[in-house]
Amino acid sequence: MNLRYGQQIQLKSNVALTFFCNGIIPRGESGYNETHYKIKFDSGMLVLSESLVDSMFEDYSPKAELPQVSAEKVDYKKLKKDELIALLEARDGQRQ
Repeated sequence: MNLRYGQQIQLKSNVALTFFCNGIIPRGESGYNETHYKIKFDSGMLVLSESLVDSMFEDYSPKAELPQVSAEKVDYKKLKKDELIALLEARDGQRQ
């Protein structure tokens, strides 16, 4: 692909990337007037300002898989913290 200056581009629909913060550059360091983050994705990396990161990304929170058995048969001691919270929130939502 030959790009020209100012040309708009977008990711292909079949591209699924995983992003994570790989570094933090505090405001004032490297001449930046706001905090910047190194965002790693698959085999690439971007350096983005905090304001741009705020507008583009949100916290990743995987959906907690609830046990498939009824709540009365669940051994609460074996659940992970997020599983227990999700189970209790689901139960509270059913009561209302």
